[in-house]
Amino acid sequence: MAARGLVVGLGAGLVGLLLIGGPTGCRKSPVPKDSPRSPYERYDALRGQSVPKTVQDSFGREQPNLRGRLGGG
Repeated sequence: MAARGLVVGLGAGLVGLLLIGGPTGCRKSPVPKDSPRSPYERYDALRGQSVPKTVQDSFGREQPNLRGRLGGG
């Protein structure tokens, strides 16, 4: 008897996740990709001190610009 209640409870939980989580998981983000990711990035952009987020390596691939963004030159 208890096992049947457990199966029914798990089934109801799974259906709830599919009904609530399914439609919301496929939506686009309301935040534009080109918006500043932090207050510091916005501060630098407003003062003309922004640094590119990515740079091309010697093979032509896009890599994060860690050295430039962390101030290492």
